Amino acid sequence: MTSIVMMAAVLAAAPVKVAAPGLSGVNASADLLTFVNDHLSQELTLEGIEVTTPAQIAAVVGIDRQKQLLGCGESQCMAELANALGTDAVVMGDLAKVGPRFQLNLKVIASGDGKTLAVFSESV
Repeated sequence: MTSIVMMAAVLAAAPVKVAAPGLSGVNASADLLTFVNDHLSQELTLEGIEVTTPAQIAAVVGIDRQKQLLGCGESQCMAELANALGTDAVVMGDLAKVGPRFQLNLKVIASGDGKTLAVFSESV
């Protein structure tokens, strides 16, 4: 998780707001995905980054529109979500259980142009 903090430091050059709509998963339970997303949000918050949680996203964007945006998975859709929420970026990623190991891949997408700001990958 220290690498996540390093990713946060890249983002924290100026006060930023990010949306963390949740992770997708392969061979990972919904409870595990929720836990990892909550932990990621907590780590980013501890680094001074304002994080918009899945519950806050649902309240602001609405369930139907959130499903449309999250179902897309493309950088432009994530940038549109970040714009709708008034955040600077969105954190997207996936968690996969591969044999006895877990693989976590994260990407931070800019709200303005959908460009990738940071990436993180860890196998544990």
